[in-house]
This record gives sequence, structure tokens and C-alpha cells, in this order.
Amino acid sequence: MTRVPEKSAEGQGCRLGFLRKQGFVAAVLGVVALAALWPSAAGEEGVLGSALPGTLAVMVLFFLQGISLPCRELLAGIRQGRFYTVSFLVVFVVSPLPVFVLGGVWWILGESSPGSLFIGLVYLALLPTTVSTSVVFSGLVKRDAAVPALYLAALTNLAGVFYVPLVFLLGGLGPEQMAGGVELALGIGWQLLLPLLLGQFARLAFSPSSEGSKKSIRLISHSCVLLILYLALSRSVLSGVWGEPTMFAWTAVVSGVVLLFAWLHFWAWAGQRGTSFNAGEKVAMWFCWPQKSAAMGVPLAAILFGELPEFGLILLPLLIYHPMQLLWGAWCVRALSTKRGMG
Repeated sequence: MTRVPEKSAEGQGCRLGFLRKQGFVAAVLGVVALAALWPSAAGEEGVLGSALPGTLAVMVLFFLQGISLPCRELLAGIRQGRFYTVSFLVVFVVSPLPVFVLGGVWWILGESSPGSLFIGLVYLALLPTTVSTSVVFSGLVKRDAAVPALYLAALTNLAGVFYVPLVFLLGGLGPEQMAGGVELALGIGWQLLLPLLLGQFARLAFSPSSEGSKKSIRLISHSCVLLILYLALSRSVLSGVWGEPTMFAWTAVVSGVVLLFAWLHFWAWAGQRGTSFNAGEKVAMWFCWPQKSAAMGVPLAAILFGELPEFGLILLPLLIYHPMQLLWGAWCVRALSTKRGMG
């Protein structure tokens, strides 16, 4: 008679506990409702009307990213160069291909581009993988998968800081009102790189390895993301841009989010079967390749598009994608863990 491993009950408890903690998704929905009902606080004469709250939230987020990213460990841990090379190609090069194909189809059909929503879809496709959930999901399925997942997520986030703005700037993908080269470089320098470096220095004196420290960092990060979302959505409501996209644009962008989600999972599935990576790396690729980081995406978007009234629209594809990846990832954890426990 096959004996069920004792750790399966523990793992199931961890998974249920993780799902209970996903109040962030409910908080995002609450912020959307609050911005629709009470946007005036983010107006010019509102309590949050100045640029200071949003700027501070962005800087705090990247400071916490600097504290959280194990850069010193990364240098010692990157031994499987082929795994990280393939992963980078999928996350940054393969990922946006269906979005550009979709844009080409719209052009062939003679339809106008969905504007800010399409820019948001391109931005979503270019984002790096999320750090926290990809590592948690990978570790719950296979303990030694957490290490390659952490290294891959941290590396893509570091690369995304430079890659995503560069693609928008050099590729001419952003709106005409987007900040130019010098202005954008200055914004990235003092709002992103400076707090990121300060966070790395703080990491030397303050190790965020304890569970209490991680909870505090997560709480502050989520609060900053919610503040930025409220400011972006409220200002978009006040400017009236939510009525601009046509029904075709809304349908096309939602379809594009679902297509991107399926596209990345197809490549993760193909990587499981078509590569010779070890079991831990294959679990990591399943949870890392399709994930997109809201913790990095929201503040980086604030630097790139924060001055635009369409900022809220640009963030919308990410807001649709984020709960999808959480719910699907949690289901995959349960399915894969059950399969391993019975094998």
C-alpha cells in the first residue's frame, strides 16, 4: 500500500494559508471602486493632488526592491547559464510577440489601435516575472525549485529596470506625451536606481530573512502599489479618458490579455517537455515564465507614464492579468503537488 507523504497535509495547509493571504486582489478591487466613487482626492485641489505622494511611493517601492533582491547571492548562484538565457528570451523576447501580431491583425482589418489600452498591453508583455508568488508557488511544489525561481525572478527584475524603458524609448511604442530621453533618464536615475542602490546598501546591515521582516516589506509594498493605483485611476476618471476606448478596443485588449496568458503558459509547457533542465528548474520555469510583476510594473509605469491622464488605462491590462496569474498559479500548485504526492 502506497503511503501518502506526511508533508502533503502540511503543504496543503501552506497553500490554503497562502490563498487566504491574497487580500491584495480584494484591495485592488476596492481601490478601483474608490477611484470611481471618490476621485477628487487625487485632483489638483485634493489631499493627494500634488506629485509628491506618488513619487514617494515609487521611491519606497524601489528601495524595498533593493532590500529584497539578493544580488550578492545571484553572482554566486548563476551557474546554469543556459537556463537563464532561455528564460530571458522567453520573458523579454517571446512574450510580446502575440501582442504585436494582434496589433498587426487590427491594422489589416482597418481598425484603429486601442490607444492607451494597447500601450498597456505591450507594457504588460514586456514586464519581468514577479518575485514573491513565483518563488512561493515553486517552493510549494518542489522545495529545491525555490532557488532557481528566486534567481530568475530577481535577474529579470534587475534587467527589466533598464530593458522596458529602453524598448519604449527606442522603439517609439509610447504615447507622444511620454517623457523624452533626458527627462526619462533623470526620472529613472533618482526615482528608481538611487532608491534601488540605497536598498542594496541597507540590505548589508538589515537582513530581510526573518518572517516578520518579509511581512513588513510586503505590507508596505502593497500599500504603495495601492496608492499609486488609486492616484492613476482617479486622475483618469477626472480627465474622462475611460469613455474614449470603443467596445472593440475593450474587447481586443481583454482578448489580448487572455492570449498573452495562454501564450506564455504554452511556452512554459513546451519548456517542460523540450528541455533537459533539472526538475527544480522546470518547476521554476512553469511559475516564472508566465508571471508578470505588479510590484515592479506599477512604479515603473508611474515613472514612464505617470504624467499622462491615460495612466490608469495603461495599467488596466496588468490589473486584469494579476488576479488571473494568482488564481491559476494556486490551482497549479494544488494539481502539481497532488501529482507528486501520488507518484
